[in-house]
Amino acid sequence: MTTNVWCQIVVTGQVINREDKSPMPWIQIIEKGTKNATYSNEDGTFYIIVSDANATLVFSMIGTITQEYTLKGASKILVKIKYDCTNHFFGAQKVGVYANSGVLNNPVGGQLYLALPLIYREGTITGNFSFQSNLRSNQFLNAEIEAKNLVLECNFNIHARWHYREVSYHNNFHAKAYTFETDFNIGKRLWFLPYLNVTAGYGNLHSGSDKQSVNGPVFGLDTYIGIRRFSSGLISGKVAIFRNKVEWQGQFTQSHRRFSFFIKYYQLKPFSELSLGIGKEFGYRFKRQRLKNDDKRKVS
Repeated sequence: MTTNVWCQIVVTGQVINREDKSPMPWIQIIEKGTKNATYSNEDGTFYIIVSDANATLVFSMIGTITQEYTLKGASKILVKIKYDCTNHFFGAQKVGVYANSGVLNNPVGGQLYLALPLIYREGTITGNFSFQSNLRSNQFLNAEIEAKNLVLECNFNIHARWHYREVSYHNNFHAKAYTFETDFNIGKRLWFLPYLNVTAGYGNLHSGSDKQSVNGPVFGLDTYIGIRRFSSGLISGKVAIFRNKVEWQGQFTQSHRRFSFFIKYYQLKPFSELSLGIGKEFGYRFKRQRLKNDDKRKVS
């Protein structure tokens, strides 16, 4: 009688972005030629038990170039993954929770973000809601619903967004604004910029204090900038012109380790706010999406 015992070899490692060295979560990792599989964690780390010291691992995810890594006896590895396209807009199936604090008028607040699963090609729907207050007369509400990747090419894609803002200030100023906006993302490097996003839209401002309702255009730009010792940061700015009233919005966002940080500025005279925030995004998967990973198998 002959008994075969499956050789268990533990392999650990991390998957990172080849360009900015940031961790890459939810990368599918399969031992080639088997059904043995797992996913990378939120910090890009993974753990898998293979049957051969020279096994080949296959790393893949929507929007990335599939990569194979032959272990050659290694038990701890670092894998660098490259996106299939130069723009990185594959943010489906995420939940974000943030704490906000306004420096000027509204010190207490929070923000929630939700990205649905892919619903068409690489497209998805996202929602973002934030609220800040001084727990008295001042309130600042911000809400967005966005359809991402309506058009998606390697160096170009388009998003569409509905954006709503509402401000109450010192009981004598109240305004509501909503805009319909389109983002045109150019993923190809332009001059010293890794990518450029141009925003154009149109909307309405209703001022309750002077009972005016006016329409006007909105324009914006955003791009990534490199910061030494940190991952790249996203800087953006928008201006909406409602006849004699001008609305200014600016934001800088940066991810470091497992957290995201942002600084926001908003102005619609006489109201203005400078907000600081910190939060974390979590990926989620449905049960039907998970692969069953059997770490132990017996062959007799």
